[in-house]
Amino acid sequence: TSMPSALAALAALHRDDEPRAEPYIQRVAAGRRLGNANGGEAYWAWVQSLQLRRAGHDHDALKRLVTGEYPAADWWYDEIYSPRVQATRLAVSLGDQQTLQQILALSHNRGDLHPGVRAHCQGLASHDPALLAQAASSYQAAGQKPQLAEAAEDLGLLLVQRGDQAAARPHMTQAIHLYQDL
Repeated sequence: TSMPSALAALAALHRDDEPRAEPYIQRVAAGRRLGNANGGEAYWAWVQSLQLRRAGHDHDALKRLVTGEYPAADWWYDEIYSPRVQATRLAVSLGDQQTLQQILALSHNRGDLHPGVRAHCQGLASHDPALLAQAASSYQAAGQKPQLAEAAEDLGLLLVQRGDQAAARPHMTQAIHLYQDL
């Protein structure tokens, strides 16, 4: 029950609905007693990291994903929610090259990693729209709407940063529609 509770907590927190998130957060916290064999510590890291980000503590949020007795890096489940992408996004925004290289090395060494996740992380790190588009295509082919929404949003944001609003618009529109559907 920890993964569904973690996902429900994350969704509610992203919607700024703290009251709705609270019971799920409590379930995830209680799930830590099961140990990390069931991912309890990793799910707790996901939720705590988002809480820290929402409080404006991005450095601590990044640390929560990549350090500790059971670093989430060893327990990242990238099929539904990708803390690996979240950590990459944070490391890039903070300019933390050391942690970014650590995340990319962990991604490179995982043969079972979804190719979309690998391309997404590399695309964020190198500010490469082609890799972000590749990630989006990979997620779409696999039917992974949450990751597709994030990749489309990241691609749109990168294109806006490059001054190409016209090219960004369809990606941002796609992301908005996917988030609404989710």
